[in-house]
Amino acid sequence: MRTDRLSSINRTVARGGDARGVLRVAAENRGVTLAELSRAIERSAGYVGRFVGRGVPAVLDEADRRDLARYLGIDDSLLA
Repeated sequence: MRTDRLSSINRTVARGGDARGVLRVAAENRGVTLAELSRAIERSAGYVGRFVGRGVPAVLDEADRRDLARYLGIDDSLLA
């Protein structure tokens, strides 16, 4: 299963996917919503959804990237 998750993330990156696309795919692979990810990093329920959907904030801060990557089991550089 982990290999399948990494494969879909790697395909997203290879297609020019940015941090938003990687985050969306990783969440789908993990079976969590963007609101659940937001709560996992102690942000408002819409925080990750706004980042993915509207680009706000423009970039995730280092602590959020690290915590999301750890939660999703991916390298934090994919969210930079």
